[in-house]
Amino acid sequence: MEFKKNPELAEKPNHLHYPICRGRLDAIKATSQDIMTYTMVTSVILALLSLVQAPIHVVGWIPLMYTDISESRMLGNSGAIIQALICIVPFVMGALGYGNRKFFHVILFFYYMLMFGFSIFIRLSAFDIISVFIGGIGLVKTYPILSAYPDFKQLRNTEGYPMFIETYQPQPYKTKYGQAAAARYDQLKKQQMQQNSSAQQNKPLPQQAQPFAGPERRKRAFDRFAERKAGTVDVDILGNSTAGEVPADKSSALNSMPGLSVSVSAPVAAPDRFCPPRNKDNCIKDSGIKLR
Repeated sequence: MEFKKNPELAEKPNHLHYPICRGRLDAIKATSQDIMTYTMVTSVILALLSLVQAPIHVVGWIPLMYTDISESRMLGNSGAIIQALICIVPFVMGALGYGNRKFFHVILFFYYMLMFGFSIFIRLSAFDIISVFIGGIGLVKTYPILSAYPDFKQLRNTEGYPMFIETYQPQPYKTKYGQAAAARYDQLKKQQMQQNSSAQQNKPLPQQAQPFAGPERRKRAFDRFAERKAGTVDVDILGNSTAGEVPADKSSALNSMPGLSVSVSAPVAAPDRFCPPRNKDNCIKDSGIKLR
């Protein structure tokens, strides 16, 4: 059977329906617990009345079908035992309704309604006054289950059931169910924050990653090369001493390059045969060609 859905319990993005759904679920559980406790107590009272052969409406209908109480207004021994056993039925229904079977508590509402109505309009014995009070109080106790049952059916099909505590978003609560849920979730949020802070404090610090050895090794090799170059005297091809210094002008930068420098100067071939161009007419020897 399909019931009309409560718009306050509809699913919302980012779990915003959790607080109101949790508050409503707590209210339904409190109502069910109240019904269960009251039904168990009254069932025991009615069973004790049955042992004294007092006829009770609803629970005594079956033995009354086979017993004539027109004269004594009391049940016989067999009728009393049957009525006492029937009192166990509402006791069990109250216990089952406390769980997920809320339909049994709905049945108890009609049970108390029949007991209250028949105890007023049909007189069985002097014990009818007790059944009137039991039926009337039972009506008051079980009436909220008529609206709680469809809400419970809706909550069972709602995302987050049965905890509704994954996330918490503070917001104003305008319903009677949200007030208790707000205080409850504030406490849960505070506990969660304390647990997260303690976990962060106990978490070991991450180890610093070791630097890559390649660039560091190249840097050390370059430094050693610079130290060796600064402590030696190199002679270039033209015989100039560089001493590891970089020439100031760009034209002599080629001579200071390590690939063009040598550490040993070789002798010049035929030193007496060539001389600078300004003395070319007088310095060329052993040659039959005259230069202009």
